[in-house]
Amino acid sequence: MDDIDRESFSVLSQDSDAETDILEGDWTPDFQKNQKRMSFIKRIRKLCGKDDGMTKPLNVVIIGPAGVGKSAFINTVGAAFDGVCWREHSYSGSHGEAGGQITVFTTSYEKCCNAPKYPNDLLPTLIDVAGFHDQAGDEFVELLRIVFYGRLPVGESLAEAAKYYKDCGLEGLRTKYNRNNEKLKVDRVIFLSSATQLVPTNLISCVMEAARPSGIRDKKRTIPLYGVMTKYDKVIPQEEFEKLKEDTGNQSATIDVIGEEDYAKRERQFIEALGLGGSKHRFLRCSNYCDDVDKNNRRMETVIPDLDLPVLKFFTQVADPVMQVLNKGESYSKGIAPETVPVQDAAAKTQTPSQKDGTQVRGSRMGIVENFGETGVSVLLITIEAIFVAFFLSLLLKPQVDVNKVKVACQFMSDRKTPHAQAGMSDICKDVNGSDVWCGFTFYLALLILIIIRVASTLFTIKIFRRN
Repeated sequence: MDDIDRESFSVLSQDSDAETDILEGDWTPDFQKNQKRMSFIKRIRKLCGKDDGMTKPLNVVIIGPAGVGKSAFINTVGAAFDGVCWREHSYSGSHGEAGGQITVFTTSYEKCCNAPKYPNDLLPTLIDVAGFHDQAGDEFVELLRIVFYGRLPVGESLAEAAKYYKDCGLEGLRTKYNRNNEKLKVDRVIFLSSATQLVPTNLISCVMEAARPSGIRDKKRTIPLYGVMTKYDKVIPQEEFEKLKEDTGNQSATIDVIGEEDYAKRERQFIEALGLGGSKHRFLRCSNYCDDVDKNNRRMETVIPDLDLPVLKFFTQVADPVMQVLNKGESYSKGIAPETVPVQDAAAKTQTPSQKDGTQVRGSRMGIVENFGETGVSVLLITIEAIFVAFFLSLLLKPQVDVNKVKVACQFMSDRKTPHAQAGMSDICKDVNGSDVWCGFTFYLALLILIIIRVASTLFTIKIFRRN
């Protein structure tokens, strides 16, 4: 107890926002690390703010190829925020030589795995998406955009979306996922790579194109990127690594460790591929809670501060609101190139072979409407409608007598200059002489007023519909 900083403990206990459930009997040599851990959590809580039921939390998607430890990383983040013990929020593990991946569906973990000590804080939501491979192509970029715009529902995997693309083409894919809401619209992208695996450069290039577009084809929504190199505990001295390779007959592919020098090259390549050069505050070397790190399963009873601190320090940058999503309000449909025409429901049985292999369908009724614009079509239809209505109004306002015959009579009486006839016909002739002008004027006035009212009401309705 004499070696403990009692003054620091006293100040910590008086802090209303700090954890105060530490008793003197609980003090351990890790006290200073625990104190630092709580300091990081306090900072993150302030950055995230309180959960008022109205503010949307930060949605953080965890991306990486199979085997890099996405699920283990999510569990590590959960343990760091929990501060009591490790829990398996995300099903993690390995099939070993059998291959394959554990996570198969999209899953979200609210408030950083629902840290029980902070129920009123709006901690980030972590999104784990299965189905990523180190591949490239426009179709894969589109799959990533579906994820980033929150269009991939929880419980569905990218493998399902990829199969839909194969069966129905790119526009069928866009049409289907454009119907979903954007609840899980991504605010941060954390890309994971393993220290013991090659850097997935193809997948990184696709992520960069989907998350940080150049503005081509109206894809302007730009999301902050972060990088995590997992399995840092597998990095060993280079001499030891070289000796291990010699002992195994230079079969480095079977070695689950990496030398320091080789790792430094791999880390540099990873940072450059993500564009994090000069921004290493958005990069983390991470060792996850796992059997290799915790051989005695201490994590079942307590946390390991040496694993928690780097993760929490990293999340002070992830949660910082100073990092903004550019064009945050842009929807998935606005990011689709305007010249493309969505096909009909891709699940229809009447698809032709050209539709199934991704060929765009043009000239359909939907294509004409989209190319012309729904507002232009509405105005055109309203104008036609107004012409017909105004025409019928003019018929209703038309006098019931033959105006031309009355004019002849008036002219005859005028030529005769009969005083009695003029006295009786003067008012009638006066009204008839202005009737043609009045009928033409009412027709065009009714037409103009009707068009203005209908166009204004329709545009207002379209605006309200789009806003909702």
